[in-house]
Amino acid sequence: MNDLYNQIADITKKWSSEKVTKAKGILNRYGIHERMQLPASIRTIQSIDKSGILIEFFANDYYIFIDEGVEGIGGGNKPKKPTTGKYRFRTPYVGRKMVDNIRDWVARKPILIRRDKNESSKQSVIPRAESVSFAIAKSIKRTGIGKTMFWSDTFNDDAYRDLANRIGKALGREITISI
Repeated sequence: MNDLYNQIADITKKWSSEKVTKAKGILNRYGIHERMQLPASIRTIQSIDKSGILIEFFANDYYIFIDEGVEGIGGGNKPKKPTTGKYRFRTPYVGRKMVDNIRDWVARKPILIRRDKNESSKQSVIPRAESVSFAIAKSIKRTGIGKTMFWSDTFNDDAYRDLANRIGKALGREITISI
């Protein structure tokens, strides 16, 4: 029985590793690279005991908004980004938390903040980063966040059937996976 558990564990470990790689690959195609917070947060934990095999997938809390997108409120001269329509911004007002998160994101990006392209600023970057973060947040509120479907296209019924088929093939019989 121990050998059987190890065999299934190897299959599930390989399968979950492929799924994490696929999800990160989809994000990469949208310009969300491995060194950024969301892809870096995607991971799996697998535990095996007598009651069964448990596979847990983790990602940052906001993964669902990047997956399905958030519909913008409109306005401005840029078109709204395509979303699933499940989530939407409701007001044009930008919250403090959103600006703070974007400011932190700007600080991690190799973005130079200057007054204009020819003038080097002697002013502290912190007040300038605040106004740039506010402008970015306002733009996101208007246009929204486009859907990537990185999670939905990776962890779906087809993926779970594939896992069941792999395990069934190794065991020599058909199995069903319940989520």
